[in-house]
Amino acid sequence: MALTNWRSLTSQGVIADTPAAGFRYRYGADFEVYLGDSPGAWAAVSWSALGAGIPTPGMHTTSFKGRWRLRVITPAEETIFQQEVELTYWFVALLTAMFGGVAFSLFTWWISAEKITTTVCGHELAEGERPATLGGMAEVGFADPASGADYTTDTAYFMTEWTSPIYLFNIPAGSRIKIDFHNIGYSKLASSLAAIQTQVIAATGAFCRLPGYGMLVGARAGDTAGMEAYAWHAPWGDPPDLEWGDALWSSGVGSSGGRAVWVPYVGGGRVALLWEGLGALLYAESNNLADAEGWEGPTTVLPGHTLLGADRDTDGTLWILARNADGQVVGYRAARSLNRDLLLRVGPPTVCRMADGSPLNLTSADYFEVDHGVAHVVVDRGNRLDYYQGMNGMATWHRHQDEEGG
Repeated sequence: MALTNWRSLTSQGVIADTPAAGFRYRYGADFEVYLGDSPGAWAAVSWSALGAGIPTPGMHTTSFKGRWRLRVITPAEETIFQQEVELTYWFVALLTAMFGGVAFSLFTWWISAEKITTTVCGHELAEGERPATLGGMAEVGFADPASGADYTTDTAYFMTEWTSPIYLFNIPAGSRIKIDFHNIGYSKLASSLAAIQTQVIAATGAFCRLPGYGMLVGARAGDTAGMEAYAWHAPWGDPPDLEWGDALWSSGVGSSGGRAVWVPYVGGGRVALLWEGLGALLYAESNNLADAEGWEGPTTVLPGHTLLGADRDTDGTLWILARNADGQVVGYRAARSLNRDLLLRVGPPTVCRMADGSPLNLTSADYFEVDHGVAHVVVDRGNRLDYYQGMNGMATWHRHQDEEGG
């Protein structure tokens, strides 16, 4: 999992290089400590007992807290990450008397305590649940104290950057960061979020093997934010060289790219791709194994939705699991439309609920399959795996732990 280069947010807070499968952020702060705001500073300077009235340098120590709350919000206005950070800064200065007053001579500072509270990481975290991080690393940030410092006789000025852990969850294209509150940060935060930087883990590609043709097709978001499709020759017993640049052919599909899933027709030669664009689910079909000349579409299938999963059942019905603009998990069933511009005929939404009537709460799904009308979902929660089964056209869901009383 390679991280991209550090990139600043736009002034509106949009994260660069999305869609992504994870991210970390770098939060910078510049602040000043005024000697005049430090009661008792004069008392920190002791006077020599030699009777000459020569002051002896003294130490002055103070502490303060820096706090902020940050969220990642999708184009559909859904919060998929929320975190509050509180840092305790300690400031220690060497003071000396100068011209009848007290002045800074030297100073240093450090962070003595760090409290990170993450409540949403791809999904709303249950009490005691840890967010998924790269390598299962501890939820500890990294502070760089060497970003810059300076001082005058009565003012100490310093800059610092705090880097978060690397969190794993799906980030749709066009997602943005919002700061709900902060009492510390770069002064630029008052007018723009560009002072915050992010690195992301590139979203993984979607792949589908077509054994009847000895082919493998793949799709990923392209460098220009479009969806790109690729095809490799993959006969039995001869694993293909899966290099994006060495595909037999590639093609562009539409003008926006995001998380994707292949949904080929059962036993047929047509392949189909469903993916998440900017604030909508898009769909296209190819009658020639995803080459440049064979695509129909893309067409907008579900505006205002984010993709959780999709699969085609044995009868050819396409099942889609998504979150709507209100944050509800909903299921749809779709079939080929006679209207070639429309491509898909999508049925009404089915609100997904647990057997006890509570809403099915998912913001990502690591596996989705439909077999003879039963939907299967696996979600990696970081510290556990949840397995769900959806019945009654995805209206009623059961979780494996619930069946065991867990």
